[in-house]
Amino acid sequence: MRFRKLKARESRPASAGERQERAVKTRRNSRLLFIAALFLLACFCGGYWIWSSNWLLTRGRVVASTVAIAATKTGRLTDIFVSEGESVIAGQLVARLDQTELMARRKEAQARLAEVRIEFAAAKDMGMNPDFQGEILEAESERFDAEGKARSIQARIDAVSIDLAQARINMERAERLYLLQVITRPEWELAETRHRSLEAEIKVLKAELRTSVERSSRVDDALVLTRENLIREQRAQEALIDELEQQVVQAAERLAAIDAGFELTEIVASRDGTVTWIYAQPGEVVDHNDTLVTLVDETDRWVEAYVEADDLAFVKAGQRAVISFKGIGAHSYEGHVVEYVSRYENVKAKPRVGPEQVRTPMRLGRVAHPVRITVDDALPPEIREEMVASVKIRK
Repeated sequence: MRFRKLKARESRPASAGERQERAVKTRRNSRLLFIAALFLLACFCGGYWIWSSNWLLTRGRVVASTVAIAATKTGRLTDIFVSEGESVIAGQLVARLDQTELMARRKEAQARLAEVRIEFAAAKDMGMNPDFQGEILEAESERFDAEGKARSIQARIDAVSIDLAQARINMERAERLYLLQVITRPEWELAETRHRSLEAEIKVLKAELRTSVERSSRVDDALVLTRENLIREQRAQEALIDELEQQVVQAAERLAAIDAGFELTEIVASRDGTVTWIYAQPGEVVDHNDTLVTLVDETDRWVEAYVEADDLAFVKAGQRAVISFKGIGAHSYEGHVVEYVSRYENVKAKPRVGPEQVRTPMRLGRVAHPVRITVDDALPPEIREEMVASVKIRK
């Protein structure tokens, strides 16, 4: 029943006074709402002004340590073992140059080293020439025989000399006895014949002795010559061994140099990182120091903020900074200013204008100085190099 009464009252046409009163109330409420909005806006602007007076707002980009992996020699690139975006570790094989020529040279060097080693081992095991040993033994035996025969002949000469002296005494005694007619002539002639026979025997023995001495002398000369030849042969053998040993060393050094060349054809990563760019493809000819791959160390990252010259006075090393990234959630990261580069303090690091992403229309054409900010917290992997960051630096 009550609802019907209210509905009947609402459906009843309002009078002019009621409509005027209702319009006045509406305008009053609108003014109150406008005043409240102005008050809130003033409070917000005042708070923002107070807050912004303590913070320097700018933009920056993520920077990471980058290393270029270059070719170690000129050659044809045969393999690339990594791809863009792949993580690699220090010492990992990244690329390889053509090894065909080196493999042929290695086989040749290995064959030469094996050949020289065999010749060197054979020369060391050869020892003394057996022909010289036989000649020396034969000469020494012949000299021993000649010396023995000479000694025997000399002993015979000595014995015959004694007999000859006795025969001369007997012959002279027989001659005196014959003159005294004590003995007969045949007895005297027998004593004389005995003496002459011994003289002839001594002459023969002396001739044999001279022959034997001459033979012994010839054998000595031959023995000396054989020994000299043996010494020369030994020296020549030692020289050959030294030469072959030197050839073994040279062949081993050549093989080691070729193996070192193989190391130059295998290009490895110098540090851990992520592959950001590949500049060459298999089949291309690259020169020495040509960059093949670039790596970025995602663990060594910082933010390079861009501060205008007018705001550099508010930037000092050690100041607190807050970094945030659009599209990476509402999380912000704490950091601190490490250093800034001024055109007056460091002429090598010239002022630069930041990338297009960090230049607002108001800053377009104005010089910005790079300020390095180290992030205290570890940045997540999804925050990559060159990503744009919003930076607040505590004044």
